[in-house]
Amino acid sequence: MSRTSLRLNSRQCFGRLTGVIALVAATMTLGFTPILGAQSREGDLGILSAAAALELQAIAAYQAGAATGHLSPPILQAAVGFLEEHQAHAQALNDTLEALGGERVEAHQQHNFSALPDEQAILELALELEEGAASAYTALAANLENKDVLVAAAGILVDEVRHVTTLRSVLGLPVL
Repeated sequence: MSRTSLRLNSRQCFGRLTGVIALVAATMTLGFTPILGAQSREGDLGILSAAAALELQAIAAYQAGAATGHLSPPILQAAVGFLEEHQAHAQALNDTLEALGGERVEAHQQHNFSALPDEQAILELALELEEGAASAYTALAANLENKDVLVAAAGILVDEVRHVTTLRSVLGLPVL
């Protein structure tokens, strides 16, 4: 692979930036307000709450995808593995929220993943959610005040990037 194929063009950069903005806006509509640039305990709680909400959304999506019966055995196995990692992330984030004096984030039943007609659609949805989560962790990590929380968030980011890489590969997309 040449070096030029690894560069992002301006359209890709714009797309990722708008994805992060949309993701932050979406978490705010769920009642979580990440305080960008605040670097305070309250800012950490907002960011952790938004991250927990994203993990819970991923859990719901992977559960819905697995329940369709559309996934081939190797894809189902990977999806279940990703699901278990998201469950561990959500638990760790909620535990951290409680330890910092915040409130646990509960799963919302408003997610509608009923339009998943086949494996391709499930994989595309998973990729969209994983790319959004990776972008959000990247964008918001610098705003965390508590360095222990930052280290934990960085560990979760590694998993999100691995999920994105795996899904892009399975979908035959370039791995950026």
